[in-house]
Amino acid sequence: MDLDSYLESLMNPEYVPKFPFSLFYSEGSKYLRMRLYKKALERLDEALMDEPSNVKALLTRAKVHIYMRQYEKAKEDATEAVKLWPGYSEAFDLKGRSEFLMGDFEGAYLTYLAGREVRPDIEKLRLGQQLCEESMKNSMKIMSGFKVDRDDIYLMSKVKDGGVRFAQRSSNRLPNYERFSKDKKILQELLLDEDVKNVHGLCKESLDDIHQFERFWAMQKPLHCRKKAPARNKRITKKGTILQLMTSMKNRCQDYLRNDNLDLCIADGEKLMRLMESYSGAPTERSIKLKAEIYHLMSFAYDEKKDDKLCLDFLQKELEISQKSEYIHPQIRAFHHLGIYYMRKRDYQSACSSFLGVTEALKPDRLKKYLEDRERHVIEDETKDEKHKDLAEIEAAEIWARNFKQRLTALLPQSAINNLLLEIRQEDMCLLNLGHNISRSESESSKTETYLTADDSIRSVISSDFGG
Repeated sequence: MDLDSYLESLMNPEYVPKFPFSLFYSEGSKYLRMRLYKKALERLDEALMDEPSNVKALLTRAKVHIYMRQYEKAKEDATEAVKLWPGYSEAFDLKGRSEFLMGDFEGAYLTYLAGREVRPDIEKLRLGQQLCEESMKNSMKIMSGFKVDRDDIYLMSKVKDGGVRFAQRSSNRLPNYERFSKDKKILQELLLDEDVKNVHGLCKESLDDIHQFERFWAMQKPLHCRKKAPARNKRITKKGTILQLMTSMKNRCQDYLRNDNLDLCIADGEKLMRLMESYSGAPTERSIKLKAEIYHLMSFAYDEKKDDKLCLDFLQKELEISQKSEYIHPQIRAFHHLGIYYMRKRDYQSACSSFLGVTEALKPDRLKKYLEDRERHVIEDETKDEKHKDLAEIEAAEIWARNFKQRLTALLPQSAINNLLLEIRQEDMCLLNLGHNISRSESESSKTETYLTADDSIRSVISSDFGG
């Protein structure tokens, strides 16, 4: 070395850092946090030149390779880290992640499985294994049948006009999500704008993140495994319970009947009855009331069509189902309209039986209990209009029962009316006494218990119904 070069080395000494590895590694980690991946890769390469077996530096460089979508190099660094430190969970995680992003779901699954054998307590290894399992299942699913949509019909029309059918489609294009289409369009427009050059780097980075996200989900959930996204401005109808469906069908039958569309009302009513027969749920007050209402609507429809047989049939079905309810309103309505039907057909004995059914249901104690239950909102899912409607029907039945004597005395003498009521009450009391005898023979109750005689009960009922 000559004198000039020696003096030059003394004047301008070459800078040699005291701890080169720690300096390069810390700068590389800093650039990684700043998302300056190229600079981070340069610093980490220099750090690994000094210490090629440093596991931390290898895994940090593997992260940089993943962010730069260099998955092969990331896998190499992670594999080397696993060899150097077989019990390090992050090494297994980065290796499995790089294999997963390469599309090697089986290899990633085996990597996560090996990591869990070494470190079974690490949560991210368990989640990675589950993610690979789900991806393998989705990749083996059978694709759904081919469907022709409006876009295909539009392209077919272009072919007929001499155009190119798939000019706007690319066979190797990765599937994407429409939710990012606006974002990508805005970012691409910003990249073309020379006035905002200072944000071009952020725009490119955002576009890279979007492409990476789309590629990830394209591999994890292929198109044939995804749920079809709802169209814009399309009303989404949520599935409700079977009772809600029955209620909506019943309301539609009411509208048809109100507008004199009897055939449509009957058709929908028959569909609803088939649906009610197939309904296997336990009977509730709501379902009992719903069945009684549809039978009531069907009886009205057949009454308008002058079909007396089916009208009576549905009225009797309404009475039968309403007797299963704890509330008196369905029974009162059924007895009321049966009484109107029998009076119109001059079947006075059956009309008197319906009249007695109404008066029995309208007893003060039962009516008071019903009104108290309504005040406490015991009947579920019932609207305010339905409550007013039910009370109006009870009031109409009460008015009919009050005027029943006057209408009946205009048609029959008083003695005949009393005989009809006596016959009906005797039949009811015979059944009642039969039930008491059966219960007394089966129970161990005292034989000294006394009951009201049939004659006393009949006289008291007739005197209360017709004022003596």
